[in-house]
Order: sequence, then structure tokens, then C-alpha cells
Amino acid sequence: MNRRKIRKAAIFSLILLAFLICIIYLEKMPKIIPIHYDIHGKVDSYGSRNNIFILPIYMIAFTVFIKIILHFVKKSDTYNGEEEFIDLINILILIVFNLLNCCTVYTSYNNITDLNSKAIRIDCLMISIVGLIYIGIGFIILKCKAQKNTSKDKYKEIKIRKFSGKIFIITGLIITLSCILIAKPLINIAIIIISTMISIILVLKYSITHS
Repeated sequence: MNRRKIRKAAIFSLILLAFLICIIYLEKMPKIIPIHYDIHGKVDSYGSRNNIFILPIYMIAFTVFIKIILHFVKKSDTYNGEEEFIDLINILILIVFNLLNCCTVYTSYNNITDLNSKAIRIDCLMISIVGLIYIGIGFIILKCKAQKNTSKDKYKEIKIRKFSGKIFIITGLIITLSCILIAKPLINIAIIIISTMISIILVLKYSITHS
């Protein structure tokens, strides 16, 4: 099995895993579950237990969006074989979604109304794991070998990979340290989302500028 097929299998497996977790726990949950928390971690909205499928559906939508972007990137004149890198970003985001999905199922199944309670400390652990995954992906990107034939293209690709790897490592450190220092699940999740968006924008901008 080549690397492209492994990446595709990973993407499919992560989406399938999210749906399986929701299906397994759906019937065990109360019919009405917490679906939103305020800035203090207190539940402020309830809804149907079917709401737990929102994140897995978002995962499908996000993957389709990434594939559409990749389709147009491949057609552009500046395409330099970024498919592997884009797939890695897709896998990384799906892992984050899976961890958030586990947190959602956990809070719904246990009917937790206060995210700052001791029972929810598993969230901080999962968020820390997200940070470590970012760091791991960063090192993987740094270690990936350039695939271009010409020395000029190879030099550009190495520069982009080094920048991308460092950005992911820094993002991972920010997420992990914020979880340790703040330990407020909602704030930490916001930091994950914001730092991820900034990282992707920086990497894409640097890639376009140096292609």
C-alpha cells in the first residue's frame, strides 16, 4: 500500500470512528443533553441527543472542502506536489475533531453541567494530546524529503517544509502550555481553533509566496 492510499484510509477511518462512537453511545444517553456551555463552563442550552452527530457531519464537510481546494490547487500553475501536505493537515484536523467528539459524547453521556468540575479533567488531557499531535506532525513535516527534481524547486520545497514544520511545532506548544496554565476547556478549545486557523493561513501564505 502506497503512502497516498494510507492517507486516504486514515481520513476514512477517522470519520468512521467518530460516527461509530456516536452510534454506540446514542441509545445510552438521556434524550435531552447539554449542547452548549457559557464562558464559565456552565451549561446554558439543552437539545436532542441526536446533536452529537454534528461534529462527525462537520468532519465530512471539512474533508469535502479540503478535496475541493486540492482539486483547484492541482490545476494551478504553482502546484508543487502539495497533496501530501494538504492530506496531513486534513488528518490532523480530523484527529482534533475526533478528540472534541469524544469530549462531547463524554459530557453528554455523563450529563455534565459544569466543565470545570473534576470529572471533566479528561478534557484537559485530550487537549494536551492535541498539542502533542501538532508537535509530532511538525517533526514529520521537517523530516519529509523533498520530491522535486530540480535543485531550485527542491530548495523551495525544503524552505516551505521547514517553515510549516516549525509553525506546527509552535502551535502544538501553545496548545499544550495553554492547557497546563489555563486548564479551562472552553478557552483551550478556542485556542485550538484560533491557533489552527492562524497556522494554516501562515503556511498557505508562505507556500504561495515562495512557490
